[in-house]
This record gives sequence, C-alpha cells and structure tokens, in this order.
Amino acid sequence: MAGRRDIAEREVMMLNARWAHAEEAGDVGLLNTLLDDDFVAVGPTGSILDKSQWLARHESGMLRNHSFTVSDPTVRIVGNAAFVVESADQHATFGGDLACGRFRMTGIFERRRERWRLVALHLSAHAHHDVIKSRPRRPIPAARQRTPKAELQARSA
Repeated sequence: MAGRRDIAEREVMMLNARWAHAEEAGDVGLLNTLLDDDFVAVGPTGSILDKSQWLARHESGMLRNHSFTVSDPTVRIVGNAAFVVESADQHATFGGDLACGRFRMTGIFERRRERWRLVALHLSAHAHHDVIKSRPRRPIPAARQRTPKAELQARSA
C-alpha cells in the first residue's frame, strides 16, 4: 500500500509543478488540461473564480506573471484525493497594475479514470508578508489630485 501512495504523491507533485510552470507562463492550453472542468479557486481577497474565469485572466492578457514560484510543498493522499499545501511567490501585473505577493496555497487534486486533475485552489496571504494588489502604475501628480469638495466644485462650474 505504501508503494502506491508513494507513486500517487510523486504523480501529484509532478502535476503541481506542471501547473505552477503553466501558471507562470500563462499557458492556457496546458492549464485547460490540468484543471478539472469543475475547478474553483478562492483568491487571497476572497474572490471566487471558476475554470473559465481563471483561464480568462491569461487569455485576455489581464494577468501577466513575471515570475510564479512554489516552494515547500507537502502532499497528503486520501483515497482518490490529494491535498498540497505550499508557499507561492508571485510577481505579476493585472490590468497593467502591480500584483505581487507571497501566499500560502492549498491545492486539491482528484484522481478520476487514472488521471489526476486540480479541482480546487485556495490562496491566502502568507504570514508576515504583505500582498501588493493593484497599485497604480504611476502616482497621480499633486496638481491633478482633487478632494471630494474640489471635485464637486469642478463639476458645478
């Protein structure tokens, strides 16, 4: 029994590595084959994405990973399910804005018809690391900044 478990752990770890590489490269074709049709992800801000939404971030060019690396993975096999807990470092832009951070991730894999697929992913901010999300590319010059009162005055003029 331990032999099959070792094989399953290696298969899941290989799939997890392929997923991380595809995520970094924005390889929609490979991601499409690795993610289950019922895939769901919960992002670090609580957003929920299904498979088509996850892939659309790459297809549209909205998400561009400059680097995406995973580290310290641990895997647990429970029947036809596997759970991978690891850290991830992401340096990316989303809609042209900086989107970087260090996360804890839990990936849930399921084996169906002799094939593992990623069925769910949960990301949360890593302890002691800030998540940078959608910061403006350039600061707004002070001369162009308006307070709410100045904005109302400008509209009524």
